[in-house]
Amino acid sequence: HVRYPTAGSSSCAEAQPFYVNSPYGITLAHNGNLVDLPTLKRDLEREFRHLNTGSDSEVLLNLLAIELFSNLSSPSHEGTRSVSPSSGAGAAPAPDCVDAAGRKLESLSAFDGKGPTDAQVILAVNELLRRCSGGYACVSMIIGYGLLAFRDPHGIRPLSYGRRLAEGSTE
Repeated sequence: HVRYPTAGSSSCAEAQPFYVNSPYGITLAHNGNLVDLPTLKRDLEREFRHLNTGSDSEVLLNLLAIELFSNLSSPSHEGTRSVSPSSGAGAAPAPDCVDAAGRKLESLSAFDGKGPTDAQVILAVNELLRRCSGGYACVSMIIGYGLLAFRDPHGIRPLSYGRRLAEGSTE
């Protein structure tokens, strides 16, 4: 799926999804607006990230990549940061990170070439939510992980995730 640019430029360079190859290979498409875009762009420049467009989507993608990378390049963060998928700006920290079935997620591990762990992705998204103000809904694909979907902490932009049962398996 390709999303055409709706704000700023109508250049094909701003068509979504955007892609970065580090740390894993990540694509991201989004709908919404970041109200703190100029500040976020300056922050990315300080973190040695080059932006090719004026798109909010490219900023979100680079922030996600930075946060995923920060989880690989430092010692285990288990028990030191909130990893609740619903936390964001102003949210109370959660004591544990659990999956949809209520199982505690694995601890963070160093990069093993297979993709990030659930906990690493949730930590990265939580930090992205903390850093960004605005209304947005995002979908992303991460090599070695799969599909990721998240929205702003206030739910300003709608987002739904669907599954269907087909020939005995879930799609």
